[in-house]
Amino acid sequence: MKKIAKVAFPIAMALLLAGCGEKQSGGSAGSQIPTAKPSVQETNQNKNASVTQNNSNSNSNYVINDGDVALFWGQGCPHCTNVENFLKENPDVSKKYNIKQFEVFNDKEGQKLFALKAKECNLQSLGVPTLYKNGTCLQGDEPIINELKK
Repeated sequence: MKKIAKVAFPIAMALLLAGCGEKQSGGSAGSQIPTAKPSVQETNQNKNASVTQNNSNSNSNYVINDGDVALFWGQGCPHCTNVENFLKENPDVSKKYNIKQFEVFNDKEGQKLFALKAKECNLQSLGVPTLYKNGTCLQGDEPIINELKK
């Protein structure tokens, strides 16, 4: 069983990495990957305090508690940037939800958590952005933004 997991995880991550470049359902057509994206630290300094970025090596940061909303994103993903911009432009959303963000392209702990939550949601494909809320997952910028507007 461990051998299967060792083979399946890299394949799943390869699919994840490939997924962001494709047009996702509900996504914006013609989105370009930004040429100069701010660093995660710079991005976090601009976000509302209730939005939490988890990129440290401490495993305690990779916990999604009851009532938390998890946003899985990838650095350089234009659809993820759309969701990020929505959160910046709508600080009331950050007050309403306890949003924890997990980068999954470069962060192995974020990848592991994403794989677990995707399995819990029975996702057939891994792609970002993905929002995990109350045991369900939404993928794509427009479905996520529409959910957060509720």
